[in-house]
Amino acid sequence: MTDTWPHPDTTGFIHSGAASADHIRHVLSRFTQANDGRLARCRDDLKPKQQQAFDLLPLLFHLSHQSLPGYSGDPHCPTGIAQYQPAKSLLKAAQRLTGGLMSQGPALHKAAISGLYLIGTGGSIGQAIGTELMIWVCFETPLSARQLALLREKTDQLTQWAQGFHLVLRFVLVDARHWQVSSHPSSAVGGPRSGSDGRRLDEFYQTAQVLAGVYPAWWLVPTAYEGDYAATLQALYHTGAVDKSQCIDFGGLGALASDDFAGAGLRQIYQAIDSPYQSVLMLILLEIYARQLPHIDCLAQAYKNRIYRMQLSLDDLDPYVMLYQKIESYLLAHDQTKRLELIRRCFYFKVGLKLSQRTHALGWRHELMDNLVQSWGWSAAALKHLDAVRAWTIEDMLTERRLLIAELTQSYRALCQYSPSQPPSDGLSRADRLSLNRKLHAAFDRRQGKINYIHIGLDVDLSNQRVHLYERASREDPGVYQWGVYDRPMSQQSRTPALKSANGLVEALLWCHLNGLLTAALQVPIFPARHEVNDDEVRTALTALRNQVPNPRPHTEAHCFDRPARVTRVLLIINLGCDPRQSRSDSSVHSLDQVLVNSWGEVEVERFATQDALAKGLKSLLNRIHAQAPDDLPALVTLCPSQVEPSVLALRVDALMQAALAALCSIGQPPNNRFICRIGNRYLLYQAHNRTIGYVPTDSLDELRMQLALEQADYSRLIFDRQFALDHPLWAKLYRLHRPHAVLLACEKRHQQATLYLIDEQGSLLVFKQPVRNLATLWAPLLQFLHATDQRRSGIDDRKPKADNHFVQIERSPGRFDLKKTGLNDWAQAAHFIGIGVTVTLSAQGGYDYRVVCGEQEFHSPAWGDLFYRAIASYGLGLDPSRANPEIYIIDLALTSAVIDHLPLGRDQTMHYLQFKLKLERRIHAAQADL
Repeated sequence: MTDTWPHPDTTGFIHSGAASADHIRHVLSRFTQANDGRLARCRDDLKPKQQQAFDLLPLLFHLSHQSLPGYSGDPHCPTGIAQYQPAKSLLKAAQRLTGGLMSQGPALHKAAISGLYLIGTGGSIGQAIGTELMIWVCFETPLSARQLALLREKTDQLTQWAQGFHLVLRFVLVDARHWQVSSHPSSAVGGPRSGSDGRRLDEFYQTAQVLAGVYPAWWLVPTAYEGDYAATLQALYHTGAVDKSQCIDFGGLGALASDDFAGAGLRQIYQAIDSPYQSVLMLILLEIYARQLPHIDCLAQAYKNRIYRMQLSLDDLDPYVMLYQKIESYLLAHDQTKRLELIRRCFYFKVGLKLSQRTHALGWRHELMDNLVQSWGWSAAALKHLDAVRAWTIEDMLTERRLLIAELTQSYRALCQYSPSQPPSDGLSRADRLSLNRKLHAAFDRRQGKINYIHIGLDVDLSNQRVHLYERASREDPGVYQWGVYDRPMSQQSRTPALKSANGLVEALLWCHLNGLLTAALQVPIFPARHEVNDDEVRTALTALRNQVPNPRPHTEAHCFDRPARVTRVLLIINLGCDPRQSRSDSSVHSLDQVLVNSWGEVEVERFATQDALAKGLKSLLNRIHAQAPDDLPALVTLCPSQVEPSVLALRVDALMQAALAALCSIGQPPNNRFICRIGNRYLLYQAHNRTIGYVPTDSLDELRMQLALEQADYSRLIFDRQFALDHPLWAKLYRLHRPHAVLLACEKRHQQATLYLIDEQGSLLVFKQPVRNLATLWAPLLQFLHATDQRRSGIDDRKPKADNHFVQIERSPGRFDLKKTGLNDWAQAAHFIGIGVTVTLSAQGGYDYRVVCGEQEFHSPAWGDLFYRAIASYGLGLDPSRANPEIYIIDLALTSAVIDHLPLGRDQTMHYLQFKLKLERRIHAAQADL
């Protein structure tokens, strides 16, 4: 080891052997000089009362006095800062708070706190007025859970106390033994090292200023020895050149090379939602680091090198200046001058000074920023434009926003390209990473219909911007019209691109409203291309938008991103922008705009303007709510501004939507429900298939009955829209009477014909007609058949619950009908018919073969061929020659396993048996008539 002082151009002072105490004192004096200078700059930017509070912070952690802010009466509260001796001036200031004498306090066996460190923007050019000051409260002695809780409570109290001086503080508790910093403002977490430690150390070592306590041991290890950091530091301890009790060791910067830079970039993009200029700077720094892997020339090392080289100018050591200089060198080296211009603008806005608005008393921040701007060659006009940001036009905002998003995207892609492929190691849990991705999706996703916010983190007032809305035919899609938002009047021949293109007028109005363009507007110039849009209708719609989707939007709490987005509010606007005469002529829905607000704060507009707009809009809304499994249904508001009396159509649509949502999407409803409604002249059946709700349109009740007779995979309850239930009250009453897994049979006799309604155990509906001579001969064979079918199906599958079947007669009287319960015992004695049994099998050709047992005779369809039904009818006639035309009914029918497997769902239902029965009986009765 040489005893000569290191040359100012060298990167360190350790050459061999152990360093001397003089060398240590020399390097510490340089760091202390820089430390004290930056603290002084931090104080200079505070008001006098804030300065006093800031100066008292170390004393408030060092001493415990009931009159001091942050006092805890619990003796277990950690107290005392290592190597700290408060100045007499501070003790006098504390005396003014306590109203009595204040000593340095009793001698502590061992201080609980190793040091207080101000990190981040404090003391830098980035410290604007009101900037939050982050202070790390570091400790090496293990603290119990109780002690940590007391220390958190103390920091919370001090935070509130400082707010009384408009001093914004954020304390972070750091356990130096584990070096893992919690994101909670006042917390400490122990555990293994994470890949993000390198970046945290880089920021800490470059920006940390010792408020009180021991100094970082990292100061004493030259960057040339960073790769052998631990051994170098241990050598200093071993020789006695460094007193271990006078420093704190957070480790070297070796962890920086193993960081997950792509994950860190993701977090920066998230922070860009509110602070895009800061994020652009930090993201490109990560890009530089990733490109330098595995040997990173980080900012903390550059800071230490400058101090070792005696470059102690506070301007040169300013963290933000060093950040800018590193980015500038990188971009110039890669000939990326356009990116550099944006970076300079980001830096200027981050600093937050307005150099074109000169004041007499210029501080150091103004002078430093002025020197930088002069070196950039910015003109006075350019500065004036940047400083007048509040008066920027919407076009200025959109241009700046596009540049920022392009830069964030480019930098993140480059970062991912240069980052090593490795598992995420930035300390984020899987749940936190998922939540972060959801926040990014909510902020940056640009799907069709979503309202994007043009806010870019600047205080820009767009309320006085004049906008014009034009409807124009699409050049790409003939017959398609779109609305465009412009900042000036346009001619029909103009090809100027719109500030915003929208599928409908509602989307265009909502975009203007949520971006603050209509705050001061009493009337919006609107120029439709197809027909007139009434000003009153627009004002009505805009009032609804302002009430239901206010601007500014409410803050979205962090816990909302712990689960998928849920639609929380729906505004339906009917027939806006349609032909007013057409809209007022009837109650049809010609257009439907659905404004959807979700739990992530996203706002989206879906427009339906086809002939079946309401049917498609209902389907879309049902699928959104059905997929999200909500805790409750969203608030729904319906508006029809284009009618003279809008409540008629609006109330009808609102009732329809509410009923459909309650039937298919509300909690507690089975997933296989069906919903029937009438829209216009068509009947629609909505039902979920494979987790997606679709609808089947039918043009008549007969077509609807065919749909309702289809198989159901599970029991499917049928729910009716109120209007449909009023038009067809019998259907509604029968389904209210029906119970799951049971069969309901209802019969209504009119003259010599009966209409029968069967709802089977799965909810399938079969409506059929039967000629009837007397009710006993109608009811008895049917009830015997259903009883036999129930017994047969229960015997095949003993897991099926015993059915609670209902059999009722429909009795009508003027203006009403009643359902009278009946049963087999009521009709058995009076019934006269020939009962037969049938077994259905699958033929070799894929059709059906039948074996019929009639009395003592069996009939096989393959053997009899075309004479099969005639033979059965003839034999039945011979069984009862006393009756001119004895009635033959199937009272038992069996389906083989092959037949059941051949059914559409591979499962049998009662309605399958009944359908076979009715088909065979019709053919037998037709053969009887031909005899």
